[in-house]
Amino acid sequence: FMYDNHLSVSKKALLYSYIIKNRENDPGTYESYQEIIENFAFKQIEAGRISENLAICYEQFLNEENITDEIADKLPNIMFAHEVRCANPDIVGVYVRHRELKTEQFVPLVNGRAVVQIFTENARIFLADALDNRYAMSIDYTLNKLLHLDHIAEKCYEKNKTNVLLLLYMYDKIEHFRQVNADTVDVLKRVYELDIVSEFQKRKIFSALLRYYFDNFEGDLLDEALESIDWEDVNPGDRQQYIEYCAVRHCYKKAMDGIMSFGYEDIDAKRLLQISSDFFAQQKNEDSFMIKLAWHIFKSGKFDENVLKYICMFYNGSLASMVKIWKAAIGFNIDAKNLEERIIAQMVFTEEIIPESYSVFYSFYEHDSNRKLTSAFMKMLAYRYLVKNFKLPEKLFDCFYQEVRKHENLPCLIAVLKYFSECKELTTDKINFADYNLNKLYSQGKIFPFFKDYYGKFPLPIHILDEHYVEYIADPKYEVKIHYLITSVKQDEGEYITEEMPDIFEGIRVKDFVMFQDEILKYYITEMRPEGEVETLRSSVHFDETMDNERAGSRFHNINMMLIAKEMNDDETLIEMMTDYATERENVKKMFKLL
Repeated sequence: FMYDNHLSVSKKALLYSYIIKNRENDPGTYESYQEIIENFAFKQIEAGRISENLAICYEQFLNEENITDEIADKLPNIMFAHEVRCANPDIVGVYVRHRELKTEQFVPLVNGRAVVQIFTENARIFLADALDNRYAMSIDYTLNKLLHLDHIAEKCYEKNKTNVLLLLYMYDKIEHFRQVNADTVDVLKRVYELDIVSEFQKRKIFSALLRYYFDNFEGDLLDEALESIDWEDVNPGDRQQYIEYCAVRHCYKKAMDGIMSFGYEDIDAKRLLQISSDFFAQQKNEDSFMIKLAWHIFKSGKFDENVLKYICMFYNGSLASMVKIWKAAIGFNIDAKNLEERIIAQMVFTEEIIPESYSVFYSFYEHDSNRKLTSAFMKMLAYRYLVKNFKLPEKLFDCFYQEVRKHENLPCLIAVLKYFSECKELTTDKINFADYNLNKLYSQGKIFPFFKDYYGKFPLPIHILDEHYVEYIADPKYEVKIHYLITSVKQDEGEYITEEMPDIFEGIRVKDFVMFQDEILKYYITEMRPEGEVETLRSSVHFDETMDNERAGSRFHNINMMLIAKEMNDDETLIEMMTDYATERENVKKMFKLL
């Protein structure tokens, strides 16, 4: 057998493995066959053969010192071979799945045996029957690693950096020990380029490469890798970190692509500003995502002029948030006319007002770029002041005053007259203004109870002071009626009179009454609603001397004084007053004629 035997490869392997295993018992035979066996082993490696007996031969003679380029090229193809044995006659093959790969490996069983390649620690084995049903644990089998030469894998890699099995084995070790360094990063790059590697594993490798480049200041490599990012392929858990890398390396466009695709949640606002500031400066069109991003950055307090200008142009939100933006814009000396207009329009349509919003209107009123909107807003406020008893800041009445001096605006006119009636002091111009417009409204039949508050400031139409007014506010669409009875203290009976209360302004109803000493006005008010007539108010008014003081000098005052004299049984005074009253009436008839 020593020189020219013609045994088959398998029988030679059996013979040589026996000699190797018994070399301590028969060292002479081993020494005689050593060179032959070694040559045989290297030749079979080059042929890519593997079996249990061949493995014994390979392990005996292979070491790091004798790994040639040829061996390094061929050995990885058999280095990871495992033999599966299964005695179940229904099993026809073996599937091996590596999580790193897209596809699985299938090897048919021959005589109950199959040799499969297992090069990662977490490989899964499934037995398969003729119907391709798979079995993970329910059928017994044995798995035997044929070759134990993993310790020379790195030596092989030094000479052969392209073998797929060897690369995947090296990658599995890197993953297991989490050792990404200058020595291992080349393996990651090469595995990443393999088409058979799953997308999930490629994402993990890419993430590891980026982290290595970043941690080791490999700026050019990091920039190149960042530019190659396809955000659709990035793991959700890695997106934030990748955007962070982009920001650090000033790859702002790539970072914005990621933010536009997947949002900005959990990204630091300062980083968002760094990434997006130039984009906001270039953005001239309304974009819902960019508006949300701008608001998110603004809300964090980490914003700049570019963000603020964009949000001023397009943001619409709660009144409080828009006013907050406006205040910031004023602080940056940014033109906020467009924002002011949107804020005023929103207040008009929603009727929501907050104290800070008045400052927006004051600024808007200065340039008055939208006359219709200005007028509508002021009318709304005047209406709420008059009808809803809404409190308004004093400065706003100055705006009302300026408005009605230049434009026709009835709600503001009535509002400013009411406000002036409550002021203790008025300038001459304002007194003249109130005098003129009060008389104008009086001539139109629009008489409000607050007119009487001007008593002593300028002469009022005489009838205003002669009468007592009952004011009632209701929905303008409802008909309102007042049912009243005027009695004296001594007489408490009588029949109620019903009259419609006229609507003199947006639901404000006013009914006038002439009353004298010791008279009592009893009344109740009803509204005609869809469900029928509904009583909404019941009250009474007792006339006293203080109510008469305002109409001193009028004929009703004189009549009231005569009633008092009669009640006090002061006939002398009563006759004197009656004489004066009759004389005055006669003189008036002679001096004045009805037109």
